[in-house]
Amino acid sequence: MDKEQALISWLRDQRRIAIGYSGGVDSAYLATVALSALGPDNVLAIIGRSASYPDSQWRAAREVAEQIGLPVLEIETDELNDPRYAANPSNRCYFCKTELWGRLVPVARERGFDVVADGTNADDLSDYRPGAQAAREHDVRSPLADLGFSKADIREYSRARGMPTW
Repeated sequence: MDKEQALISWLRDQRRIAIGYSGGVDSAYLATVALSALGPDNVLAIIGRSASYPDSQWRAAREVAEQIGLPVLEIETDELNDPRYAANPSNRCYFCKTELWGRLVPVARERGFDVVADGTNADDLSDYRPGAQAAREHDVRSPLADLGFSKADIREYSRARGMPTW
């Protein structure tokens, strides 16, 4: 079974999924495959909006979501008012992602999405990623990483699907 088929199988086992969605290569690919495997009623992309999320990135994320028919919910996050984040330590991303997942996961569950996932890929596992700890603490799943998808794999599969983010 190839990686994409393994991902489709994993998604179908979950039945419904909310995705922390930035509109980047990884989360857009995960959302696209989830839509094809589960249909739009069973997939929800959630964008955390804050002053640290550039408008240009937000616009691009919304454009991709619209192109692929992805249901999107936006929630406000406020990591800038967390003094631990504002101090800009080396693990700053931990505080940013703690804020994101701490708001996103409860909203997803309130809407009937018991599984929340992110676009972390296998290449990310070798980097220092303090935000990954925050994801684990909030029971956020990383199917692309778990199934061994590299960034190159994701770009290749995305290109094959005609995605603009490839």
